[in-house]
Amino acid sequence: MPPTSLTGARIALIENDKAALEALARLFHGWDANAFAARDHLSLVRLLGTTWCPDVVVADFHLDGGACGLDTVEWLRSVHGHDIPAVITTADHSSEVEARVRAARCELVHKPLKPAQLRALLAHLLTRG
Repeated sequence: MPPTSLTGARIALIENDKAALEALARLFHGWDANAFAARDHLSLVRLLGTTWCPDVVVADFHLDGGACGLDTVEWLRSVHGHDIPAVITTADHSSEVEARVRAARCELVHKPLKPAQLRALLAHLLTRG
C-alpha cells in the first residue's frame, strides 16, 4: 500500500458510541494511521498513559455521564505541554457548543461525518505548524 497523507499519524480517538468508535477506528487504520480508540476519558488515559503523545485528537463533544471531549483534549495538551491539534465532532449545532470548541482552539465537524472532509482536515492539521 502506498503511503497516504495520514500514514503513521498517531490519532487519539474518543467517542462514546461503540459503533461510531469502531467505524472511525477502521477508517483511520484504512488510511494507514495509528488510531488509539476509547469510549471515555479514563479508558483513553489507561490506553495512552502519559508518555504517548498523539499527533491529533478526534473527540466527540458529548460523552456519557455529562463528560465533554474538550476536557480530554485539554488534559492531553496539559500533560504534553503543547497545543495538540484537535477535531471535535458533534450532532449539536448550538452556538454554545460552537463557541466552546472555538475557544478551546479546536476544529468543529458536525455529524454525520463525511470521511473525505475528515481526512482532508486531519491531513491539514498534521501538516500545519
